[in-house]
Amino acid sequence: MRKTITFLLLFLSCLSIHGQDTCRSLFSSESNIQFLRSKVLLVRLHTRAASIQSLKDRRMYDQAEKLELEQKTENDKLVNAFKNSFDFCPVQFFYSGDSEFILSGEFDRIRFLDDSLVIDENISFPVDGFLLAELTYVQQETSSANEVRITSKEKNTQEPGYVGGAYGGFHALIIKDECFDQLRKPFPFYSRTWKSLGILDMEDVVKTMNKKLYKRL
Repeated sequence: MRKTITFLLLFLSCLSIHGQDTCRSLFSSESNIQFLRSKVLLVRLHTRAASIQSLKDRRMYDQAEKLELEQKTENDKLVNAFKNSFDFCPVQFFYSGDSEFILSGEFDRIRFLDDSLVIDENISFPVDGFLLAELTYVQQETSSANEVRITSKEKNTQEPGYVGGAYGGFHALIIKDECFDQLRKPFPFYSRTWKSLGILDMEDVVKTMNKKLYKRL
């Protein structure tokens, strides 16, 4: 019951923010490509704060430090890859802990980051429109765009997910709409990382995404 209430509140907040047309996962691929081309891509960087704190609580300080360094290194590589290999649209970065401010419409509370992952107060929220991107797992698509979505929680983040498929796919750089729902084919919404095979070439992943988007113009 509590999960149902949480989902309804998040869904209604999305409607209040984005109007009666709801989120862009329901729009056509062509519309979303043109939209992104003239707007901003907000890249969500994970911190794994809950996992790190859990290790510290168990006095596993070396493991916590190692995990924190691994996540920071991944974030640094992703930011640099966007800087060097992505020019389809402007890009801004924020930490996953601020995701709730997008869902709640408290945009002035989002702390955007510069290329060195330092909070930059001069970077403002793109009020004209945005889509989201992050490194995560591709979710199984629903058969109908009108099917009800569920809310899936992963530690310190909240992510609306598709019915029957949360975290059931491969790891990739994924483009999502304003309500954190991954977009739909034929929109090129993902670029695979092959992380499961120990391969995570961030430059290649971002460059591939950039090429896929240009091909759809």
